Amino acid sequence: MDGEKRGINREDYKNYLRKTGVWDTLNEFLVKLYETNDKPDDAKSFLAQFIHGDKIPAKETQDLRDELATLQQQVAELNVRCETAEAAYRKQEGIEDEPEESEEPVENPEAEPEEVAQ
Repeated sequence: MDGEKRGINREDYKNYLRKTGVWDTLNEFLVKLYETNDKPDDAKSFLAQFIHGDKIPAKETQDLRDELATLQQQVAELNVRCETAEAAYRKQEGIEDEPEESEEPVENPEAEPEEVAQ
């Protein structure tokens, strides 16, 4: 009875693998590995590369995200240093800071109104 049950499950499993394309993918991989003249030392990595194709593995993706975050932080720090150096240069040369185009002068609402000269 166990043999029959395992046989049915095995057939169902094979059908599942065929239906989902896993069977064909594994066969393609085995044929490619067989036809490769220089057999890879690490067949598992070869399989991963075969399956992923041009996709970047998750670990490499995370490493790239970490590197991007580090570089963005460095850019922000360099921008601060650049602004500080530019302000020091302007002060040394006696150049007044020019308001940015998007900035409008802010009036002090607590200041007393000026008297109009007549």
